[in-house]
Amino acid sequence: MQFRPQEEGGAPRSPFVDQYLPLRANVEDGVFIANVRSAIARGLPALRAADAHSRHAVIVGGGPSLGAHVETVRRLASGGAAVFALNGTADWLRSHGIEPDYHVFLDARPHMARFVSALARAHYLVASQCAPETFDKLPPGRVTLWHPAVADIGDVAPPNSLMIGGGTTVGLQAMVIAYAMGYRTEHLVGFDSCYSGPSGHAYAQPENDGEAVIEVVYAGRKFLAAPWMVRQADEYRHVLVELTQADCEIWMYGDGLIPYIHRSMINPPHPSAYCYDFTEAPASWDFSEWLIEAESDRIARGAPAPLRVAFALGPKGGFRDDNLPWTPEQRQRFLDTTMRPMLALVGAEEYQAAWNGRRHHYYCFKALGERAKRGEKLAQFSPTEAAVKAVREAFGNLRPLVITLREAGHWVQRNSNVEAWCAFARAREADGYPVVFVRDTEKAEVPLEGFVTSARAATDVDFRCALYASALCNFGVANGPMSLAFFGGLPYLMFKPLSDGWANNIGTREWWRDNLGVPFDGQFAWSTPRQRIVWKDDTLESIEAAWAEWLTIKE
Repeated sequence: MQFRPQEEGGAPRSPFVDQYLPLRANVEDGVFIANVRSAIARGLPALRAADAHSRHAVIVGGGPSLGAHVETVRRLASGGAAVFALNGTADWLRSHGIEPDYHVFLDARPHMARFVSALARAHYLVASQCAPETFDKLPPGRVTLWHPAVADIGDVAPPNSLMIGGGTTVGLQAMVIAYAMGYRTEHLVGFDSCYSGPSGHAYAQPENDGEAVIEVVYAGRKFLAAPWMVRQADEYRHVLVELTQADCEIWMYGDGLIPYIHRSMINPPHPSAYCYDFTEAPASWDFSEWLIEAESDRIARGAPAPLRVAFALGPKGGFRDDNLPWTPEQRQRFLDTTMRPMLALVGAEEYQAAWNGRRHHYYCFKALGERAKRGEKLAQFSPTEAAVKAVREAFGNLRPLVITLREAGHWVQRNSNVEAWCAFARAREADGYPVVFVRDTEKAEVPLEGFVTSARAATDVDFRCALYASALCNFGVANGPMSLAFFGGLPYLMFKPLSDGWANNIGTREWWRDNLGVPFDGQFAWSTPRQRIVWKDDTLESIEAAWAEWLTIKE
């Protein structure tokens, strides 16, 4: 463990605190000693070791990924966890409606005084090396003094003082402080220890402006970091070992150098662990292909069920930095309302510790086609029993024709020919077939005059899957939701696969051949006779002709 009473016979001090992780104050030795003497003379209560208890600690650093995890902090805090803020993160948390329980200071320079807030309700945990200017601003009655395990501090600290070691930064020290205070479960947020684009923090930190930045490689992955960040990450490896060996459970959130090291060290990857990496992959329906590939790969390798999936955050609000027409807020909403619920359709579970699991490119149609050609079993989407029951309650035992419309405001050249689909639907209803439309999510609640529509299917992926599974046939243009039929073993007719002028040359004949493994006028390798790509636009003539041919197909 990383602390000890200074008395003989006290709790053992980790050998590497002295040998490998000597804490160095960022002021001259004379100033450091003067600061410690000044702090002690104030007669403040000193940190004492506490017995282990069950409350969790959330230690919040200022790394760039903090912004993507503010709701994680809020959720943990609302569940009773104590929030430890480091330096400028306290004000940042308050600006997001979260008041820290503790505010931890280590830096010995006078500028730290600016982080003391007169409006704060937090209790301050302040290192004895901090400057008098910092102590002068602290609120009476809400300060605890602690001593960093720095060389020579024992010459001035009172006997029996508790010494906190662990590294050269406030984040590492805070982990040890929390342990000394009895916390045995620690959640680390914003511990990136690297840059994300031009930013080394989630907020402005002028003291670090202009610092040197170097490239560092760990386990094959490259990071940009200031030298002090690299040292912190190196020291973290030791702290992680020490605290986990002392029965402390460490949970890591976010992405970056330290999180990557943490997940590489904490456990070997679970055989069923897969990670969807938002640094490269989009928050879109492409996740459906990724998920089917991951589950198919798990099955092929004989790994135990369930598939365990983690989402690695990207650099732009937690997502990939690209030119696709969705804001981080829209992407977050899609993640929460479509991607996460989609896991249940293959029996998978979200599992944070799967960050170090297998990763593969998100376009997997071609890989899936190769699996099918080899005779491998492919995973399939299946709705939950609850969704099947809900569809039955909504539509009875009908076998409807389900028509999915694309009506998005971006890449409108890919949109459905709504007039043609309505004409087709009227003709089929005249023939006695029930028809259900699923409008684009943007128009989920807008009725389609004269027709039955399902607003729930447009916004609930499980219900949509169950509705598709109940259909006599599913119809639509090339669009993400159709993947529920592709990979559900469901009958479908999909039109308009070619769409020039889309992003990155997607939708051309060459793209279908090279990325999806489907030549022009071909079909997916796993398609059944009643699963057909119609290589024509969705004109009424094309739809009627394809439907007439489909009716003649025998499974």
